[in-house]
Amino acid sequence: DLLEKVRFDLVYSFIYSKRDGTKAASMEDNVPLEEKKRRLEHLLEVQGRISLEKNKEEEGKVLEVLVEGLSKRDTGEVSGRTRKNKVVNFPGDDKLIGDFVRVKIKEGYRNSLKGVIE
Repeated sequence: DLLEKVRFDLVYSFIYSKRDGTKAASMEDNVPLEEKKRRLEHLLEVQGRISLEKNKEEEGKVLEVLVEGLSKRDTGEVSGRTRKNKVVNFPGDDKLIGDFVRVKIKEGYRNSLKGVIE
């Protein structure tokens, strides 16, 4: 319910585990592992849908992107981040690394955006 109300761009979520030095480390962990997995899977499913919707809203916009490096999946592309920390992949080469460029967003995916230099 919270995810639907707040609509985070993304979340980093993990199954709970005790951490030494925390107050929770002395508490009883009474949730079975299978239930923890089920809850995490549901959370990631809901957040994935929200992330996709929010990234689709960026389509057609021109965003300023700091180029961080070459794309991990396509050698003809570079990867960078918007001011909202969204990952954007677009055609370019290593000469752009460290530069801010204006990128028109063509496609929003669950975990990233795809665009072209404006």
